[in-house]
Amino acid sequence: MKKISLALLSLAFITACNTTKTATSNTANAAKETTVHIDLVNVTNDQVQVEFTPAHITAETATFHIPKTVPGTYSTDNYGQYIENFKAFDKDGNELAVKHPDQNSWDISNANKLTKITYFVNDTFDTEATVKEAVFSPAGTNILKDKNFVLNLHGFVGYFTTQQEFPYTLNITHPEGLVGTSALTDLDAANTKDIYN
Repeated sequence: MKKISLALLSLAFITACNTTKTATSNTANAAKETTVHIDLVNVTNDQVQVEFTPAHITAETATFHIPKTVPGTYSTDNYGQYIENFKAFDKDGNELAVKHPDQNSWDISNANKLTKITYFVNDTFDTEATVKEAVFSPAGTNILKDKNFVLNLHGFVGYFTTQQEFPYTLNITHPEGLVGTSALTDLDAANTKDIYN
């Protein structure tokens, strides 16, 4: 009987340790969570606004990137050239200083106070006839208000240098008549919102 009691006590201890480990792991993942919101409803001047809420940054300066190239394209497309009106904010809505050292990067000062960044995205399809080395259509983006959007995410969603491996949640709001299609599972049943992890 003592052996059974000891075995059950050991099992209870192991289970408790495992639960604590899982809870700690979930908390750590939550601390690394990034949220991105893409607004396909309020399209202005053929541009879509993106709101990016990063995981907490402890450094004084942080660099945000939009991809220069993506695997499989064999080309340098500089998706940062399609970004406009890039802004960074603290929790009180005050703008933080931002420098734009190259076409695909933004350096944010006082990054340890950063709570969100916003920017507008132009699509690549509109430049295919006018740009010498235009982005190849399958790797490009399209913004056609109330009709269709091609959201190759490397044209919309960037990343911080120190957070490249962090998971993120993508929230897309769209007109009710548009249906989002993706290989990912939509976690929101609403007709005007899609959520993907």
